[in-house]
Amino acid sequence: PHCQNSSRTHVDDMSCSSKHHLILSVATAGAVAAALVLVLRRRWRREGSTSETPVDALGIADLAQALQTLLCGEGTSQQTLWIGWALRELGPPRADVTGDFDRELARIQSNVHPPQLSGEYVYAFVPGLLSSYSPGYFTQSVEKLKGLGLDARYIGVDSTVDAASVKNAARIRLAFRNLHQSTGKQIVVIAHSKGAIDAAWALAEYPELRPWCRAFVSIQAPYGGAAIADDICNDSKPVREMLETILARFDLGLASLQDMSYSARRQVLENDARDLHTVAPGLRILSIASSGCPSLVSPLSLLRLYLRERHGAGSDGLVCIADAILPGSLAVILGDDVDHGTPVLPSLPGTALCGHDIVEAAIATALCEDDELHLDPWDESKKL
Repeated sequence: PHCQNSSRTHVDDMSCSSKHHLILSVATAGAVAAALVLVLRRRWRREGSTSETPVDALGIADLAQALQTLLCGEGTSQQTLWIGWALRELGPPRADVTGDFDRELARIQSNVHPPQLSGEYVYAFVPGLLSSYSPGYFTQSVEKLKGLGLDARYIGVDSTVDAASVKNAARIRLAFRNLHQSTGKQIVVIAHSKGAIDAAWALAEYPELRPWCRAFVSIQAPYGGAAIADDICNDSKPVREMLETILARFDLGLASLQDMSYSARRQVLENDARDLHTVAPGLRILSIASSGCPSLVSPLSLLRLYLRERHGAGSDGLVCIADAILPGSLAVILGDDVDHGTPVLPSLPGTALCGHDIVEAAIATALCEDDELHLDPWDESKKL
């Protein structure tokens, strides 16, 4: 339905569906290959050299064959109908607080730090998929809060593509229990991408954690699901087989992607009644989505194009806006200069918008009381 120009002549008579598959495959291959290079280096350092060359180990021949297959592949746009399902069926966000976030951010960028960030809390950072292969992930945010005299901790989870949420939820349960028992403080949870799914799963599965948590900051989480993960798992057989072939060389699977499919997320949130604002009504929840990609040469720019062209959805390059906003939460929508990595990866000196400032402003907004906020009504059109 989003191929409005399908009546036009395409280059080499390539169908709209095939173009979408090609974009998805190239972007996915670029992102995964970058991560796998890091995995491969670690394994070689740990195990020593092998008879396989880097090309053999990364499955480049399989990648080339998959790309060739994609040129004539067929697909559907059924996943388009799933985008934003959680907001439609479980309820919209409680309010739009983007204006409040922007004001906090402006003060932080002027080196005025919010008093809401109090020493009475411990700040727990839960990373997302492939974070262990992303140097500096959340590091600047953790160090910044420590520099303000606050207790900030990085929660170690399994970030491989084979890590199921139920497994990480159990890890997070132990980490939160230890934090609370050792400090006696309430926990402010700051979770990015799949890390937010894992942390929300922990709070839903283990009710003893809920009184220990003061606020939950979800940053770019595929809470309702991820269209790209869903397309790979359920719609794009060549891409899925390509990834399975490459990952099998590292004894890995696609459990994380399957956890982020729409059917899996619907099972968890609706059928199993584990929606966070339902199971933890007293928890202050803030969710951040973004619609940008500052670099035109990154794999995320291709994925953002893919999501726009195939599904007609705005995204940060990996997660659609409508899927990143949690039902019943305070919602923040960031602009065109924030992609999926901006809030968590290191910012270079002189960067106009730093990820650690975004994170600090998000925490400050989440810790504000309602009477301190301008609770604007949610605008449904912002989901695009």
